[in-house]
Amino acid sequence: MHSNPLISVIMPTYNSESTIDMVLSAIGKQTYKNYEILVIDGGSTDNTLEIAKKYGAIIINNVDKLPEYAKHLWLLKAKWKYAVFLDSDEVLLNPLSWEKKVCFLEEWKCLVKNFITAGLLNPEGFSMINAYINKIWDPFSFWLYGNEGDDLRKTMMRKYKKVRDAWWVYVFSFEKGILPPICDGGGHFFDLSYLKSHFDINDPSVVTRVFTIMKETTNQLAVLEDDFINHYSTSTISAYKKKIKWRIINNIHYSKDKFVGFANREGDYSLFQKIKKYLFIPYWFSVIVPLFTALSLFRFSRNKVFLLHPYFSFYTAFYILYEYIKKILWKKTIIPLYWK
Repeated sequence: MHSNPLISVIMPTYNSESTIDMVLSAIGKQTYKNYEILVIDGGSTDNTLEIAKKYGAIIINNVDKLPEYAKHLWLLKAKWKYAVFLDSDEVLLNPLSWEKKVCFLEEWKCLVKNFITAGLLNPEGFSMINAYINKIWDPFSFWLYGNEGDDLRKTMMRKYKKVRDAWWVYVFSFEKGILPPICDGGGHFFDLSYLKSHFDINDPSVVTRVFTIMKETTNQLAVLEDDFINHYSTSTISAYKKKIKWRIINNIHYSKDKFVGFANREGDYSLFQKIKKYLFIPYWFSVIVPLFTALSLFRFSRNKVFLLHPYFSFYTAFYILYEYIKKILWKKTIIPLYWK
């Protein structure tokens, strides 16, 4: 019989009143009840904090605003033994999720220290653009990692070695230098006590690489069967473009001094990925390749929104070039604290 260790839930927020009630309500439906909720807020001006307090959440003010700093604040405050990164627009669908994960980790004293979600789903009746976001994330990430966010279980089955299939759990093994899906949100469930005992959590760069550095030391991670999340990212094309632009500015101008983005993870890339990231611009200029990708995605999903993939690829490539030119000319773009 397993013990009843504490789970710390980290949730960065900023004006999240439209979704946070659903998120916290779903947490309350978990059959595993020994948890604390830490809401790290970047200065919300709506009813986000009032809703969070209703569910007994601990509120922490994120002075530095950026989500990465929110997670670092949590890392310093959280109690052990386990932790979950859950964004304020991610609704857990499996009420047995945490109970099964704790049971597995406590009973099987193995190398697994990380669980990722089975996938981020588009809620029924929500916008089509959200379905594109959940599968692609953004065109550059899709190009670099090739992960299908709405079914990470399928991605893992296709790309990595499965070493165990038991207790409703799929366990995968990796060779050193292989970078699986980046899971700094999306219900990433991990052994916090292991992290604290093996890494310096006072280093702010650790928080953006929690998933990767723990995977590198264990070479394993797990996916719980039927452990999906309803993800309410954004409902309009204009908001998605704003989010892409925010990510580009953040990565190009602020990645090294703010310990965020692709540059902070670059040391974890394989040689192939380090080369591949520079091929994204030629990828778009080929036109035919992103068009083929769009048609392939449409063929399997029958969702017309995927036909917009060449357009979003163009938009991403354009702003990458634009911001790099500005950086070369020593003109730093002032990043909005949040893309919302």
